[in-house]
Amino acid sequence: MNRLGRAVLNSPARAAAQRRYVVPALGRLGGDLDGCRVLEIGCGRGFGSTLILDLLGAASVEALDIDPAMVRLASRRLGERGRVRVGDMVDTGAASNAYDAVVDMGAIHLEPRWREAIGEIGRVLRPGGRFYFEEIVQPRRQAFSALATGRRLPIDFARQSLLGQLEAVGFVQVGLKDVGPMALTGVVGDVIGVARIDRP
Repeated sequence: MNRLGRAVLNSPARAAAQRRYVVPALGRLGGDLDGCRVLEIGCGRGFGSTLILDLLGAASVEALDIDPAMVRLASRRLGERGRVRVGDMVDTGAASNAYDAVVDMGAIHLEPRWREAIGEIGRVLRPGGRFYFEEIVQPRRQAFSALATGRRLPIDFARQSLLGQLEAVGFVQVGLKDVGPMALTGVVGDVIGVARIDRP
């Protein structure tokens, strides 16, 4: 993530949108996370992790990000409330069936191997575990994401390919919301959803 990307992710507008809109919408679609062990992928500075604890009621949060600068910020923010580490969403290093839920607030569309990341999420979730996601799926908005990262992004990532890959991995859609005009603010994804891993 370059300076532009960090500025957007760390902006007060993004934090307010997560608190007032994104996390409440995830809760309405998929239910609270009371008593759950949660992994947040692409945690950035950790603000979303605090909301997972405070608003969704998770028992514990482990968070990972590929950017060491963001991990340092997230570690300071969470303190003893959560574990934060440098990590790759394609290979989290977690055991199979380790989490009750995985949360993605706008990270997967930045990952060139996003299909593998979906597979990894399915692997680390316990049977019946839930995947909460907020994603940018519109090509024009993804072009801005490329500027914010300074690298090429996957050209095959879109609403239908995301939903198709979830189904291919064994997820069943629990709830889905197209964000619409709210996405035009630039600080909220185009789609918010929850899917449940459906395997024994």
